Amino acid sequence: MSQVKVSLIYNPARLDRKELIESFVVRTRIFNEIFKDIKSSEMIHPEQHYIIQGIRGQGKTTLLLRIVYEIMNDAELNKRLIPIVFNEEQYHITKLYKLWESIAEQLEDIDGFKGLSNELERLEDADDYEYLCFEAIENRVKNSSRKI
Repeated sequence: MSQVKVSLIYNPARLDRKELIESFVVRTRIFNEIFKDIKSSEMIHPEQHYIIQGIRGQGKTTLLLRIVYEIMNDAELNKRLIPIVFNEEQYHITKLYKLWESIAEQLEDIDGFKGLSNELERLEDADDYEYLCFEAIENRVKNSSRKI
């Protein structure tokens, strides 16, 4: 096995979308079950939660990325959902506002969310900064007619 492929075993996020989809051959049953649930959901109320756990190398990240890519590839779902993917280690998220800032950074790459991080930056000195961050993100998401 080449050095490149060995490094990808525990780092599926390094694969591009096409490579990950083509190499996704295990956990297909659970992928189909979760994706079917996401696709059929109206997402009016909080939906079913899933906990995906296992030891290192069992494919948790690969499964999650596969779900994200399928949402991105599905025209109908892509119009109403915005998948947010974090790196596995997020040591900088020690407070709730750090989570909101990280989400805002990811949303910046999507039409309708440009300037969101700057908007949060202008609110930094407010006493209720965490709430204002959430509110700013929530307003932009509602205006986009999508859900995270």
